[in-house]
Amino acid sequence: MSSRETSWVARGLAPLVVLPSLLHLVGRGGEGALLVAFGLAAPWIVWRGSSLPTTERAGRLLALTLATGFVAPLVPTLFQVFGFSYERVFFEGTLACLLWHGALAPRASASPLVRLLRLSVVAWGAWSVGAAFHALWVSVPYQAPWLSIGYRAAFTDLLGFRSIVEPTHALPRLWLRIEVLAMGLVALELALADRRLPERAGLALAAAFPVGVLVNAAAVTIGFEGAEHPFGILLDASLDRLHRPFPDHNSLGTALVLTLPLAAWAAWRSFQERRGSERWWPSLAVVLGLAMLILTSSKSAYAGIGVGLVAGIAAWVAFAAPRLRKPVLVAGIAVAVFLGLVQSLPRSMAQDLMQIRFVRDAVKAARFDFLTSYLEEMRYPIWSAGWEAVRERPFAGAGLGRFPRLLGRHHDPDAAGWFNPPYENAHNQYLQWLAEEGAVGLFLGLGVLVLGIGAAFVTSRRPPPSDDPVVGQLLSCALLSALAGVALNLVVGHALLVPAVGVLFATMIGIAVARTDPGPTARARRTRFAPAVLLLLPIGAIPGILDDRDPIEEYTFGCFPWTRIQTASGDFEHSRMLGPDARWMQRWGNGTRMFILAKSIVSPHVVGGEQRVDVYVNDELVLEDFELPRKKPAERVNPPAVLKIDRPPSVRPGDLVVIRFTCEPPSSESKAGGHGQAIWGPRVWPASFGDPR
Repeated sequence: MSSRETSWVARGLAPLVVLPSLLHLVGRGGEGALLVAFGLAAPWIVWRGSSLPTTERAGRLLALTLATGFVAPLVPTLFQVFGFSYERVFFEGTLACLLWHGALAPRASASPLVRLLRLSVVAWGAWSVGAAFHALWVSVPYQAPWLSIGYRAAFTDLLGFRSIVEPTHALPRLWLRIEVLAMGLVALELALADRRLPERAGLALAAAFPVGVLVNAAAVTIGFEGAEHPFGILLDASLDRLHRPFPDHNSLGTALVLTLPLAAWAAWRSFQERRGSERWWPSLAVVLGLAMLILTSSKSAYAGIGVGLVAGIAAWVAFAAPRLRKPVLVAGIAVAVFLGLVQSLPRSMAQDLMQIRFVRDAVKAARFDFLTSYLEEMRYPIWSAGWEAVRERPFAGAGLGRFPRLLGRHHDPDAAGWFNPPYENAHNQYLQWLAEEGAVGLFLGLGVLVLGIGAAFVTSRRPPPSDDPVVGQLLSCALLSALAGVALNLVVGHALLVPAVGVLFATMIGIAVARTDPGPTARARRTRFAPAVLLLLPIGAIPGILDDRDPIEEYTFGCFPWTRIQTASGDFEHSRMLGPDARWMQRWGNGTRMFILAKSIVSPHVVGGEQRVDVYVNDELVLEDFELPRKKPAERVNPPAVLKIDRPPSVRPGDLVVIRFTCEPPSSESKAGGHGQAIWGPRVWPASFGDPR
């Protein structure tokens, strides 16, 4: 393909890349639209403001985008606008900018790992398209008189940039997967052309750590706005299970496992080469990042960083510093003895140690008996239900984004364990891939991760010829540390569903694999993508055509499943959470009025946390702007309200109708304690029917 043809193809793809953000810009309006417009324009402004060569300019832009992605997820919360994954706007703007300016042309490479990664990424992307088609097809109910509703609802959901906990659907998940894989290929191609990209990215990520701390402070301050609290409470709220600037503490922990090793390597380089404040600030920023990791209280992050350090140090000693083998062996024995002593501590003493705030989760991660108990309480119920879902369709999976619905089918409310949700992600990335994309999807996902780890291992033994041996081996060990650590972290984590973490994961793999390229040689050649796309795209879609669809009476969208709740009287009743835009099928019973109990789930302690709902029957607005009540001073929780909905003239008793709830503003938790991304509407109880008295 000629450069002219490549340019036209790239420029044709650029508007498509920013389509979700553009739709959000048009659909949401107000301050949210201004934020989206700024996020899309920022990469172009940075590009136009630089006079550097294209390759260096592209590398700097990517590094800046990675740092921005680290600090941006909660920016909409600071402005108190409709929550969405703001980092995706910057990713899409950067991709479009690089495509438009021709900075992403695939480069010839003699490295087989480079060519294999390209093929694996494209193959995984093609399989993901098929898995998304599978999920979309089965989401349309059997014998639906309006076949378009499933697709229209999924398209509507695409505008909202929904977060990971809300009922998940195929289109947003597919678009996120494409963005993540595309950013991985961007990192690969730019690292092949710019050998200083790892250092630029490491320094940019180091700079993001103190900015993230400022975002945390701003979010807490805004969350407590209007309330009288002493400074100690504000400080405690900002440090307890630290998650800001990410949606939750586990995703922040995973992001730090991925970024701290590269940032530490870049800080070491800066200390060696620079003078004055430029020499010291990256090191201080890395110390701050390490403090953030400790404050997350994320057991999976502690384990991940520990395994990563072991892998990185072992590779460094084995391949670059054999004289250090004895001291490192002695240190390793000392650590092993310490862990043995931790295991042998009396349980009562260990429990006393766990009363210390930031020691508690470290002890849980270090003691096998506590770790086993934790997994049984917090992971086993959801993993066992997820495994039952896998057994239904082990080869092709159930479709992208459908794990929460699968979990609802196999959920055992009586299973032992404290954390036993009926509608959640798998809390194990590998199980999530297996359940949704089958063995093929798991193989492709693991293949991409293994390629990154393998590439880092290979170059830690033999760095590229263009690198200084010590500098190059240390960089490879840092990348190995990051990827080996995250490989363990994902066993009990789900952070790749958070856009910023997914992109960091993919870019680290791209940078690691690019380092296996020996430079310009006669053996360098380009990679052909067509076979993987043509073969895997239809194969991934076939299971969806063969899969069974639910009957129309069971159709829901944006609804959590019914859950059994024990009341104060000891009786059990059923209710369920709704997303911000929820629909389900309902047969109209005997009577001219429908009664639905609904309750606001916003924390009663939040100032100005009112929720208002609109209700539609067959797309006809029947209840508008109903404000759900808040708690009274003597009550502990918000009381439910009875929504009274009169039967539309076009509906007769026994008719199957579509009930739709929309909620403004949606919520998750308090602004002080929660992450502020809009994921939940109200809680509702089953409808009843009668006549007005």
